[in-house]
Amino acid sequence: EIPRVEKFYFLYLTFLVSKISKILEIGSSSCEFIEGIELFNKIFRKDKHNKAIKYYGIDTNEDFNILSNYIAKSKKNYLSTFPTLKKFLNKNKDLKRFFLHDLGVMHYEFKSTKSFINYLNRFNSAFIRVCFSKKKGFISQKSGQKFYYFSLNETLKLSNKPIYFLYSGKKWSIANKKKDFLDGYFYIGNNVDKIIKLMNKHKKQ
Repeated sequence: EIPRVEKFYFLYLTFLVSKISKILEIGSSSCEFIEGIELFNKIFRKDKHNKAIKYYGIDTNEDFNILSNYIAKSKKNYLSTFPTLKKFLNKNKDLKRFFLHDLGVMHYEFKSTKSFINYLNRFNSAFIRVCFSKKKGFISQKSGQKFYYFSLNETLKLSNKPIYFLYSGKKWSIANKKKDFLDGYFYIGNNVDKIIKLMNKHKKQ
């Protein structure tokens, strides 16, 4: 049985159709998402996989970064880790060559919808977990840290790429209590037709 199969499968699909070789995950030890992509690469061997994938990870925990680099090196994967988003951006200016994967960490990183979407617009495409406010964006407290809920309407207005809701997954507590949120996994990019075509292909295998 494949753990977290929906997340890994949609990460695989959205990254594959991007034809991009560089992928960044924010707030991760960078072990899990590499294993997820490699797992589906093995399952769907007939797909034209992205060659020479370069993995990038951002995590404030130094021990996680050391462990991730050790595992990546043992498996002969390219992995570059950074302790902060700022340090990653200082060394990587052209984000159009990157695919973004994030599972809600951007809520802690950005304090406005505009700064969030301006950052997102710089990437080729993305697969992310987000909890949008259906009204105005606002700051709340989550796990003792400031957590910004991005405005759905403002995000749709400012995005330079289509945004597709994929599935909900397990909802965060605030989204369970109120109806003014859209919480789930999203694809941001221009290749949704290719994703559907690939999914139909996989159903026949």
